Order: sequence, then C-alpha cells, then structure tokens
Amino acid sequence: MIKKSLKAVTYVIVTRCPRGLVVLMAKLIRKHDRLQRLFDPNEIRKRSNKNFKPKFVKAKGIHGEKLYVDFNDHLGYRYFILGFFDNAPFEICNKIGFQNLFLIDIGSNIGAVSIPIAINGARVISIEPQPALVKQLISNYEMNSIEGFIVLPIALDNVSSGQLYNLSIHSGNTGASSLHSKWNPGIREATSRMVPTYKFDSVVYPLLESAIIEKLDFVVKIDVEGFENEVVEGMTEFIQEHRPLLLLEHRPDLNFLVKWPEKLTKQNYSFFGVTTVEGIDGSKNIKLVDFDLDRKYENVLGIPSERKHLLESKFL
Repeated sequence: MIKKSLKAVTYVIVTRCPRGLVVLMAKLIRKHDRLQRLFDPNEIRKRSNKNFKPKFVKAKGIHGEKLYVDFNDHLGYRYFILGFFDNAPFEICNKIGFQNLFLIDIGSNIGAVSIPIAINGARVISIEPQPALVKQLISNYEMNSIEGFIVLPIALDNVSSGQLYNLSIHSGNTGASSLHSKWNPGIREATSRMVPTYKFDSVVYPLLESAIIEKLDFVVKIDVEGFENEVVEGMTEFIQEHRPLLLLEHRPDLNFLVKWPEKLTKQNYSFFGVTTVEGIDGSKNIKLVDFDLDRKYENVLGIPSERKHLLESKFL
C-alpha cells in the first residue's frame, strides 16, 4: 500500500504540478540521494506505465553553461538538480587541455556533455539521431553563443549509408533510447522512430580534415546504449590513423553485446575505469583505476598504447 501511494505521489508531483513547485522540490532534494532517485523520471518509468509530458525549464550548469532541459526526462531532471549530468568527460578534457582538443560526442542528447567543453574552447561535433533532441541541442548551442558547432542528426553503425533503422525511445529517459529494441526497458512500451544510419568513417571522418591538419587531440565519447560495437567497427580507419582517446559506457550485465574491449585491445588500446574520489576539502576529482570487465562503469577511458605513459601522469 505504501509503495503504491509513493508511486502515485511521485507521478503527480513530477508530471502534473506547476513548474514553480517542481523547481522548488528539486532544490529541496538536491542533497538527498534517496529522494532524488525517488522522484527521478527514470525510476518512475520502471514503476509506472504513465507517459511523461515534457516540462521544460532553464538550468545553469556548474561550468557556466545554460541549458533548456526537460525536467520530466532523466537527463534533464539530474542536470537541473546537480548542474551536470556526467562530469567525467569534462574533467578528462580539462586535464588534456581544451584549446587543443576536438570532442566528437556520439549520442549527444541535449548537449549536457559537449556544450560545457565547447564553451571552454574545444571544438565539438555532436551526433544525435532523435529529432526532438536535435532541435533542443541546437537551441542550447545557440543560447550559449557557441560558433561553428556541428550537429549531425544521424545514428552510427558499421555498414550503412543512409539506411533507416528503428530507434526505440523511452519516455522518462530519452538517453536510454537504443537501436536495440530490448535495451533498458520500462513498464511502458517504447515508442519507435526510423532514423538514418551511417558509418563514422564515411560521414564524420571527412569533416575532420582541418582538425587533422592542425594536429588537434581527438576525444571520442560513445554513448549509444548497446550499439558500441557497431560504432567502433564503423570508425576503424579513423582509429587506426589518428588514435583518439575513447570514452565508453560498460554494462557487464549485457555482456553478450560487449565486444568492443576485445576489438580495441587488438588495436593496442588499454582501458581504465573512470571513478570519482573526494578530496580533503570536499571537492570531487576523477581517478583512473584498472578496468574490470565484470564491473559496471559509467565511463571507461581507452588510451592508445603509444600515448599511455603520457596520459597516465595526468590521471593516476
């Protein structure tokens, strides 16, 4: 009975209340992890089959950027409360140096990762196949007065050249949307949208000519919800020629899909789990740890063997 009551209360607060009340609620629960999870749309979608209607609010990030976010979506909810969604890519790029860096953000969503990095001087390409998110992503780039940004409204795989694939989209967590129909399901059945797919080497690689001439450092973030193997296979030529740093999510519970560590090891990459450690002053810093294939990581950093000794000094 208590669980049913909590389910009803959380759904009403997050989806039905006026925006001002939702904002106040977010501020009140900012320092309470359990309450954050209770009201998180991603948690609610696993307990309820209700559809989430967008509730857009303007949020300020911890690195000075501003984003329009959907409070009724997992990423927007977390970003509004915390001022970031995933801070590890920013900290890694910061250690490398923004001014000589080119980030390729595959699975960019609304720009919560790429925009803070772009406003600090890095060049960025954002790749996002969901039309609604592409529109929001472009608006967020423009709101932050970022010039020369590139947004590609496509998905990536290992064989296609404009072929349409079915993308499963989850209400409450658009970031869990995947070309694998059974990926991270909720109680409510996912909606679907046909999106064009291309190989990285065919479409993205040609756009990097000027960055290659300038000898910029490439960082590729791949957040594609179970489609990492196909994306990695589709960028084989770029990886062999330019040896970028790679950031990927690792889900050992879905190890039948996880083949990229083996593929990239054969291309002389070493892997490290990215963790957060708290300093004496309460600040949070990233640290690289030995990669354990049986452990879940939000971020795994792939480093080419020839650059390993240079980069380890920045993180370990």
